[in-house]
Amino acid sequence: MTRLYLIRHGETEWNRANNRFCGRSDVELSEEGKRQGEALACWLETKNLDAVYASPLKRAVDTAAFVARKTGLEIRRESGFSEIDFGMWEGLVQSQIEHNYPEDWRKWFVRPDDARAGGTGETASQVVRRYGACVRELCVRHPHANVAVVSHSTAIRIFLASVLNMPLRAYRTLVLHNTGVCAVEASAEGTCKLLLFNGKPEPVGTI
Repeated sequence: MTRLYLIRHGETEWNRANNRFCGRSDVELSEEGKRQGEALACWLETKNLDAVYASPLKRAVDTAAFVARKTGLEIRRESGFSEIDFGMWEGLVQSQIEHNYPEDWRKWFVRPDDARAGGTGETASQVVRRYGACVRELCVRHPHANVAVVSHSTAIRIFLASVLNMPLRAYRTLVLHNTGVCAVEASAEGTCKLLLFNGKPEPVGTI
């Protein structure tokens, strides 16, 4: 089994602004997000990491950079760990989406399995397939290792909902804070056990 630390990136200004839907929009970390990244790196320094992966989106790579500097490991970018594509909802808050795209929102809210987020984005089932494939591949590359993966809230929560055999729409009941850590033990055959959800590294002061 491989131990994976699935981590939401640090805070961005869009997270602060009524939690705008970021998706594939490439926004940067806020100053608070950088402080969170430093705290995360200190927390992970004790976990004997063998590799560090990140979504190619800037907020994930910049969060992973704190871990890479602390551990001396290089960042490996993996597009399969990117956030869900929110289509036409990118940059909007939920109230705007409900007002401007009521039918698309209803479909996504009721059954995200096969409804495209934002009308043109991904379905939750597509997220599960690509994310799960990446997890299995990492288990092949790094058997019996400890691997950090800096990723995104919605993608992680949808994947974990599938791991827990929850309806995919129930991902909304899982709250994952910025730099929240989810530890799983996984195998190349698809076995996956959740060990920790939304573990929160403590701040270490300003940087």
